Amino acid sequence: LRRRDFTHKDYQRSARIEKVVSTFVFDPWVTPNKPSNIISTYQRSVHPCYVLKDEVSFYCLTEDEAWFVEAPEGVEVWKSCYSPFHKIAQLNYAVNVIRMPLESLYQLTEEMELNGEKVIVVDFLPRSGSTLFLQLFEETGQCVTYSECHYFNNSGHVVYPDDEERLRAVMKMYCKPRTTPTAAYVFKTVLVGSNLSPTLHRVLPEAKFVYIYRNAVPNAKSIDRISKSIPSARLLELICGIHPKIFWYLKRKQYEILKLPFTEKEFAIASKTKHLTEIMCYNWWLKSQWLYLERQKTGPPAPSLKYEDLINDPVKYTSAVFKYCGLSLDLLPKALTAIHKDSQRGSRLARENFATEGGLSVFEDENFLAIARELGAEIGFNVTEDFHLSNDILSWV
Repeated sequence: LRRRDFTHKDYQRSARIEKVVSTFVFDPWVTPNKPSNIISTYQRSVHPCYVLKDEVSFYCLTEDEAWFVEAPEGVEVWKSCYSPFHKIAQLNYAVNVIRMPLESLYQLTEEMELNGEKVIVVDFLPRSGSTLFLQLFEETGQCVTYSECHYFNNSGHVVYPDDEERLRAVMKMYCKPRTTPTAAYVFKTVLVGSNLSPTLHRVLPEAKFVYIYRNAVPNAKSIDRISKSIPSARLLELICGIHPKIFWYLKRKQYEILKLPFTEKEFAIASKTKHLTEIMCYNWWLKSQWLYLERQKTGPPAPSLKYEDLINDPVKYTSAVFKYCGLSLDLLPKALTAIHKDSQRGSRLARENFATEGGLSVFEDENFLAIARELGAEIGFNVTEDFHLSNDILSWV
C-alpha cells in the first residue's frame, strides 16, 4: 500500500457520505461484504469521526478504502432484534454509506484504545448453539455482540502486507466508544477458513477465546436442514443430483478455500453413500473438532464449551464462562433470560419456520450411520456417541 501524508485539510473532509439507492446479494448468508453489494450516490464530504456514531458500523475494507454503513437513528445493527446475523442487518437497515481512504482510518484509530472493555471471541461450527451463546452476553445489557460479522467470517479474506495493521484498525472500529456503558465486545467467528483468531491473539493478547461445539448427529442434522434455506447450499445440492463428480469437484475446491485437508481415503469412504450432502455435514463436524485440537497446539488457547452441557445446566456453565472472561456474575440473571428465547427469532431460521417439518430419516438410517462412523474413525472421532472434547471450560475457572 502506497501512503501519502494528509494535510490537515485533506483529513478533515476525507470521508464521503453516499445515500444508499439499493442493495443486493445472491446469498446474504455466505456472500462477504463488498462495495458491489451496494448502489449509492454521493451526498457530501465530512470529517472521518462521523463513523463514531452508534448507528454507523464497519462494513469492509478494499485495497485502499474503508467502508461503513449507517442505519436510521437509534438503530445499532449488532443487536439481535434487527437480525441474528450482523452483515444481514447491515444491508437491511443501510441508509448511507461512508467511505474514507485507509490513511484516514489509520489516523482516526491511531489514538483510540479500549477503556477496560473485554474482547471475547467465540469460535464455532454453524448450528452448534453459538447464536444462543452469543445472546447470553447480549441479554446482560452491557455487552456488544457481533454475530458472524464480515471481517471475521470472510473465507475469501484477501491478505495484504499490512494485514495486522488493518485488523488492529478494524478492531478499534468494532470496539469504538458508545453512548451506553459497555463491559465487553463479543465476536462469533467460524473456526474454518480464514479464521483470524491467531492473528487477533497477536494484535490483542488480552482477548479471551472460547470454542463451542455440539454432538455430531444433531449438529449434522441441523446443518442439513438449514442448508435447504440457503441459496448457495441448495444450488450445490441440485448439482449433486445432476452429477456426483461435479459435486465432489466443487467440494474439494470448497475445502481448499476453507483450508481443510480432505484425503483420498476420506473421499473413498464418503463416496460409499448416495447421500453426499448429508455425509458432508458429518465431515464438516469432524473437521471442525480436528481443527480445534490442532489449533490448541499453537494457540490461541481456547477452552471448550459443549452446547448440551450449557442447556442442561445453564447456571453452572454460564457462570464458568463469565468467570473465565472476567465478567461480573451480577450479570448472570439477565444473561440467563436468553435460554428461554428463540435465538434465531426474526430470521428464516426461526423455530416457527421449521415447526411442521418431519425428521430427516437418513440421519437415523443404520447403513448411512455405518459410513458416518467409518469416516469418523478415519479422522479420529466417534460421530454417533455422546462426545466430549478435552479442555472443558470448567477446568479453567
